[in-house]
Amino acid sequence: MSFKPRIVADRPSLDLARQAYREISLYAPDRSPCRIDISDNTNLYGIPPAAERAYREAAVSTLTRYPQLYAQQLKAALASYAGVSVAEVVTGCGSDDVLDSAIRAFAEPGETLAVCDPSFAMVPICAQMNGLKTAMVPLTRTFEIDPDALAGTGAKVIYVCSPNNPTGTLASRRSVERLLEKAQGIVVLDEAYAEFSQQEGFLKTAPSLERLLVVRTLSKAFGLAGLRIGYAVGAAALVAEVEKSRGPYKVSGSAERVATVALTEDRAWVDEKIADVIRNRERLAQELRQMGLSPIPSFSNFLLVPVRDASGLAKRMRQEGVAIRPFPGLEGVGDAVRISVGPWEIRGTGQGPRVKVVLFDYQAGNIHSLAKALSLGGAEVAIELDPRRCAEGDALVLPGVGAFAPAAERLAPGREVIRRAVERGMPCLGICLGMQLFYEESEEGPGRGLGLFQGTVRRLRAGRVPQIGWNAIERLDDPLFSAAPLEIAYYANSFVCPEPPQGTVAFSEHEGDRFPAIVRSGSALGVQFHPEKSSAPGLQLIRAFLEEARR
Repeated sequence: MSFKPRIVADRPSLDLARQAYREISLYAPDRSPCRIDISDNTNLYGIPPAAERAYREAAVSTLTRYPQLYAQQLKAALASYAGVSVAEVVTGCGSDDVLDSAIRAFAEPGETLAVCDPSFAMVPICAQMNGLKTAMVPLTRTFEIDPDALAGTGAKVIYVCSPNNPTGTLASRRSVERLLEKAQGIVVLDEAYAEFSQQEGFLKTAPSLERLLVVRTLSKAFGLAGLRIGYAVGAAALVAEVEKSRGPYKVSGSAERVATVALTEDRAWVDEKIADVIRNRERLAQELRQMGLSPIPSFSNFLLVPVRDASGLAKRMRQEGVAIRPFPGLEGVGDAVRISVGPWEIRGTGQGPRVKVVLFDYQAGNIHSLAKALSLGGAEVAIELDPRRCAEGDALVLPGVGAFAPAAERLAPGREVIRRAVERGMPCLGICLGMQLFYEESEEGPGRGLGLFQGTVRRLRAGRVPQIGWNAIERLDDPLFSAAPLEIAYYANSFVCPEPPQGTVAFSEHEGDRFPAIVRSGSALGVQFHPEKSSAPGLQLIRAFLEEARR
């Protein structure tokens, strides 16, 4: 007997979907690529260094085998970080997954979830997906939560975000405590941005409060948004119910490994970046006030700025290569835009004329990834084949593709033009082979370099050549690198440069062979690694170089 599917011609397939889902729109803010993206409140400093090494060195088994059922190793690291027991921690695929699991665990379809207005836009969607009614409770005129009004809804789950997204404001401890006294159901306190608030929060005390679940994330301060690590802390009995709803295998093996390393080895790096965000947040707020705007005082890593036409402003900013998040018609605010805070140098890349960079093409390989990185950093890139025109921009970049002899030959007609321009102060970045061309000659083959530095480029004295992969870099005491701290970078080279007699130098080592990783003298900057392949710190280096060129 053969199978014959039942066809119902007059019944749209949508009728088969759950009633609660039919009116749900996908959470879909504009995430199209942009040169400068300060719209999503992620960490703009990149990934913590030890966490990046852990990611690069992850065992194949983290991909081929299932992860731990409930991320026990990660839970132990989070418990240590929070100062609670492992039984009082639950993890998930991002904090929104933990929120969704908590809603399922504590509310039946048809019951009510109360949420402040405005607040995190995903919460009403999660409520609707789980068949709940949503009660929107406005913030007060001072952006404080209204504990009596929230409790008065009789909601089975009450959601409070503090610091609040998108306002950046903080719910007072007194208000949260009053809410806990009056609430009939569970209070979910989302502290995704708490690390930027300089306030204690409720993380450590949550297990002693039977109705409170505190939700946090490693997407913001810890810079791991792409790995989707969320967690919650509460009384063990409360957490156990969320764990049932969560289900197994929610955190991948590689994500668990990287997150654990970030929590145990990268805390100093994270604290340093948090402090920088707080300084830059106040600095940016002051500049916006000087422009006649009134940013709402923030305890987070972003500022909400009331404006006349949020959508129009965001569209114009995108046309200039800068992504900000528009919020039209916010309750109690009106139109506003949200601006993420990060390294101060990013501010320079998004305003004023772009730096014109000449990128010389030896016609020896693909330089498009470098051109893209320069553009993302704030440059107007002109790829040039004629070396005699290499001094016609604000800065010059010599890429790291090809071999010394043919590249030197291609540069020869413009050697003196480039030398004079650099000696007069034109910024010049040499990458890998480009750095080697700063020197007089190379063991790789015949030809004359630019002679900006004395000496002969030599072959690596190591068993494995070429050196391909990530390698550590000594810290360099130079103003440029305070803006772009590099501890590890990506190399692909067989030859290295001698230490120049002048300028500043940082070193790397490959199988016992110590060599200059960075040389800098006057306006010439040479890096033996590839910043365009060195993740966020490499892009920060490019931005810092371009910022100097702009000045």
